[in-house]
Amino acid sequence: MKEYTECELLRLAKRYGNKKRGYLLVNPLMAKHIPVAPNEALLLMRTLGEKVAALFDNVRGVVAFAETATAIGAMVARAFGGNCLYLTTTRETYCFDNCCADESRHWLTFAEEHSHAVTQRLFALPLTDKGAAAVNGSVENNSPLIFVDDEISTGRTLLNVVKAVRTHCADCRERPIVAASLINRQSDDERREFAENGIECVSLLTLPKTDYEVRVADFSVTAPTKLSPSNFDGDNFLANSGGQGRELYVPQYADPRLGVDCGAYFREWNVFLRDRLTLIDGELPEQGRILVLGTEECMLPALLLGNEVAKRHEAAQVFCHATTRSPIGVGGSQAGYPIGNGYALPSFYDATRQTYVYNLAAYDAAIAVSDAPTVNAAGCVELARALAECGTDRLIVLGMHNVWHIQGR
Repeated sequence: MKEYTECELLRLAKRYGNKKRGYLLVNPLMAKHIPVAPNEALLLMRTLGEKVAALFDNVRGVVAFAETATAIGAMVARAFGGNCLYLTTTRETYCFDNCCADESRHWLTFAEEHSHAVTQRLFALPLTDKGAAAVNGSVENNSPLIFVDDEISTGRTLLNVVKAVRTHCADCRERPIVAASLINRQSDDERREFAENGIECVSLLTLPKTDYEVRVADFSVTAPTKLSPSNFDGDNFLANSGGQGRELYVPQYADPRLGVDCGAYFREWNVFLRDRLTLIDGELPEQGRILVLGTEECMLPALLLGNEVAKRHEAAQVFCHATTRSPIGVGGSQAGYPIGNGYALPSFYDATRQTYVYNLAAYDAAIAVSDAPTVNAAGCVELARALAECGTDRLIVLGMHNVWHIQGR
């Protein structure tokens, strides 16, 4: 099993406009803020899954924290075979519409106290006897429940959600809890509090408590760039810009925010992405640089597609990362600072909400993959404009129901 070092997994950045916590741990291999080859990101996530699976058996439930750990959680769940519940927390609200009135009471709200967006939600129904049987036919409430995050600093967020789950879900009160993360930097007292609450930790890298506020203090950063207003009619453009006329395949298990069978989820998404790739594969360069970009909580599909593109186009360099809700300070070319550029854009999920993308560069083609029910035009167009600013003139957007080809403007 591969071992990772602090040098490989940790860079320090400044949060922008967050008075609760001034620093941000940036993982260069996680395919979130920094472009990375998809196979490297998947190897990292698979390694955590293998470590957890070597320590625990009979696991039938994995919960991943949005947005950064959604892909990590999927790979951990996959380590336990197909018959494993994969569930993510979310900050999105559209998925509530997919629940009937009786199920709506199972949405739990908890706090990620240090975050720019404090409120998170978890659909707890899949964790109950009834919900587990509906998802994958298994009801094993004595099996460990795995919570997955990219890094655990104090563990306060995990304690908040575990308390909410145990209060709401009688089936979960006696289940062992495992906190799996790429990095854990809890103090002895914080680990002791976990143990007192029946929570065991597994991580790829354990670090001592460090004052990161001091370490980022000397970095000089600016806000992500907000492009000047455009008169471009995005809605009209998307209606006439290569949206495919034929009915495209939509996965049955498209939304882990509501809980999915892990094996079915991977199978369905692989079919979905290969269907999309069939439409665009001939337009991708055999050599050169290709970017595959996920959107916010939708990280795994971009990695799966990027990995497939890399296999088909062996002479090309393929990179993956994702948009995010996190406002991070942009440091330009400062030595040692991981965020070279950044853009504020309308979210693919909600045109009235701002999202961000960092470390864009010149690519021969860029592909965005989103699980937004209806990808909004403003998000597509503004992402294309940001890419064009950095030397990428072509963007292909793969939505749930359409494929759009957008020239940078």
